[in-house]
Amino acid sequence: MNLKEFFSLKGHQDESSRYIAFFVRILVIYLVWFLFREFMEKSALFRPHWDEFHILFSRFYIGLAQPVLEFFIQAPVLVNSQNIFLPASPPMFVAFHCVGVAPMAIMTMVFLWNPLAPLRRLKYWMIAMVTIAFLNWFRITTLGFMLYAQWDQFFYFSHSYTYILMIYGVLFLVVVSFFRPYFASKSI
Repeated sequence: MNLKEFFSLKGHQDESSRYIAFFVRILVIYLVWFLFREFMEKSALFRPHWDEFHILFSRFYIGLAQPVLEFFIQAPVLVNSQNIFLPASPPMFVAFHCVGVAPMAIMTMVFLWNPLAPLRRLKYWMIAMVTIAFLNWFRITTLGFMLYAQWDQFFYFSHSYTYILMIYGVLFLVVVSFFRPYFASKSI
């Protein structure tokens, strides 16, 4: 079996071989993403555009979170491109790593580099993008409410653990359901 057949997932007759190829494929995708991100962050030429790209997502999520927060706290919420200013609370900064660009890029590569039908890829890619956007909006909105309510212990735990596990757990389920045809008990 050559390298192309190994990565295609089609050339594998036994299930364990397909699992190994699947995980190697995911590792390659993550390595490609990591190298691309490092290049963009360290390049003097591309870094300003990279930052603006992240700020675009930050503005989107903050813009969606503002009216919901105002509804729940019954007070005006001030925002800018990366901060949410809640009354009687410290400002909440929405950092670049919190806007979902990494999971969006990784999921896009997963759905581009696979052997399934284009319509299936498009369907699952759209499901993944909507899921990422919803979960990041939900994360920013609920963290803002926790900050306003002064639930410091919940804020830090949720920011550091709960939401990260939730986002990647849901995306794992999307990927598993997408690749399910390749891991059925019958031979391909």
